[in-house]
Amino acid sequence: MFGVLNFFGWFILPNLLTGFAQTLWYRVMTPVGEPKPLRNSARFRRDRRRIYSTIICAYLLFSVVDAYYSVVLDPKSPQSREASLYKVLEISVDDAADLSGQDLRSTFRKLSLKYHPDKVAAAASAASAKNGRATAGMRIQGLFSRKANKADDYLTWSSEQIEAQFIQIKAAYEMLNNQVTKFGYERFGPQAVAWSKRFDVLMDSVGKDRDGSLTAQTMLEFLVLGLKSSMTTFYLGTFGSIVVMYTIGYPKTGHAWRVFIGLLCMVLEIFIVTRPLSTVYSYLPVMRWFGLLPYQAIAILHNLMVTSFVAINQLGPIISEGESDDSGSASSDEKKNNSTVAAAIAGVPGTGLAGGGVIPPLASTRGQNVLQKQLEFLEQLTDNVVHESVQSYRHQLLPFVGKEKEPLLKQVKQATVDALVNRRVMDDVEVKDAATEEMPMVRAAVQAERNAVSSSGSSSGSSSSQSNNHPGPARKVGSRRR
Repeated sequence: MFGVLNFFGWFILPNLLTGFAQTLWYRVMTPVGEPKPLRNSARFRRDRRRIYSTIICAYLLFSVVDAYYSVVLDPKSPQSREASLYKVLEISVDDAADLSGQDLRSTFRKLSLKYHPDKVAAAASAASAKNGRATAGMRIQGLFSRKANKADDYLTWSSEQIEAQFIQIKAAYEMLNNQVTKFGYERFGPQAVAWSKRFDVLMDSVGKDRDGSLTAQTMLEFLVLGLKSSMTTFYLGTFGSIVVMYTIGYPKTGHAWRVFIGLLCMVLEIFIVTRPLSTVYSYLPVMRWFGLLPYQAIAILHNLMVTSFVAINQLGPIISEGESDDSGSASSDEKKNNSTVAAAIAGVPGTGLAGGGVIPPLASTRGQNVLQKQLEFLEQLTDNVVHESVQSYRHQLLPFVGKEKEPLLKQVKQATVDALVNRRVMDDVEVKDAATEEMPMVRAAVQAERNAVSSSGSSSGSSSSQSNNHPGPARKVGSRRR
């Protein structure tokens, strides 16, 4: 499925799902009151890389399942299991590797008796007479009113369908009974049928038009035609498109991986088409597990090769970005003695100064870009801090929500406002400067007042002590007054 939907799935859907999943992750996992990571912060980029890689891997797994369905299970595919000649002869793929000529002839005799037009007509007449529900015309059209058993469904077919099925069974038997044509069919599927001159009747079943210029009579001819077709039409075209893309500089990462995957698929395909079916199943048991013939496995392999190239295009920039972030953080740790301004600008994403660098002059274009990036980052940081502060304040006021607690809530709000105003006033630069200038004078005045208070206290204490030492005159004065 390499069309519009596949393009949407690979190039548009991962970004949409990553943004949604990351937002949902932060909303669920971030505790209330704690700030969420900034959009351009290191943690945000790290989480985005992990989520994006997980989505790409999940879609890659889905592509594997989709490739299996489109090749093996889709009834419209000429390489599907339903269109297989083994399916025509009602032979399972598990028995194909160990199928002997005697078993094949026995299966053919049984099916030829079952689907012979005369036998089917006689069986259909007997069934019609027994049930008494179908006329001869209904039998020809395959319209019985009774519920037929699945094993007897062919009795409801028309005479043309029965004849076509019988001819197809005979042609499939002749194709698989010949070791040369069987070798070609198991490895190249419908193409091998098209390359053989003797089986024109099978062209409708495989959905191919035979090219008269391509014929094969020996195993070597089948092998040469098959590998030539695969190498020229698929591998040469794929590697040619990769070279063109490398020339224009589109894929900036994953070059070695693409070459490795392409060569691995090529070697694996050569092994599948040159080895006997039993040997292939012994080395690749996954083909037996999923009931794959060699030509079906090769079709899936081609599909997955292109899918892996697209996946590398998506994962390559993400992996390289993670490596650059790691190297940038390591180099910044090694250069902790840089200036504060350089470190601040280097921490702003998009400035190109990560890891410590020379700050360009503001008069230059690059300096203006760096300053603009820094201002944008500072604005975003401020907005995030304000948002988180409001959320934290609302969370702290949750215990005071309610009509009966409105007076207490007003007191709390007023106390908070007063505290913020006082802190704002005390943190003001002019207030601090004035306090610094006036503080010596205030301290001198306070000290003088303290000295005056202490001196007055000492003088009053001395006068009281003198009156206590000379009580005589006081009594005389008192006596005179009396």
